Amino acid sequence: MTDVFLNLEAVYSFLNTRMRKAGGNSAFARMLGLNDKTLSNMANARRKLNDQLLAALGLVEVERYVDVDGNILPMLEVYSKLNTAIRRAGGNSAFARLHGLNIKHLSNMMNDRRRLSKALLRVVGIRRAKLYMYAARSAAA
Repeated sequence: MTDVFLNLEAVYSFLNTRMRKAGGNSAFARMLGLNDKTLSNMANARRKLNDQLLAALGLVEVERYVDVDGNILPMLEVYSKLNTAIRRAGGNSAFARLHGLNIKHLSNMMNDRRRLSKALLRVVGIRRAKLYMYAARSAAA
């Protein structure tokens, strides 16, 4: 089964639908045990969606890598693109010099001892994206 990812716009749409079905912002906040002002701030993007609200919606926040066309990339493809760019530059040292990166940091990132930096990802046209997916339900539920 493939994962279904939602962008933030879809999450807000889902949230607004749930609030409307509950009878409004205050009624939905009471159902979740949240302050209605806090819920209002989250629903109007003045505050980050918290884990309690996401759990109530049956969602979890995940971080994925996305290319310039908006396609979600598996980690294998991310590292493949990075390795190809490094090989074309003539190796780690040449790649680091060419793009103004620290060679030790580059090595640590490529060996998964450090998180991939925005600068490194930008070189190959990839960015991090926060997406949302439906939380796995337990068999007992």
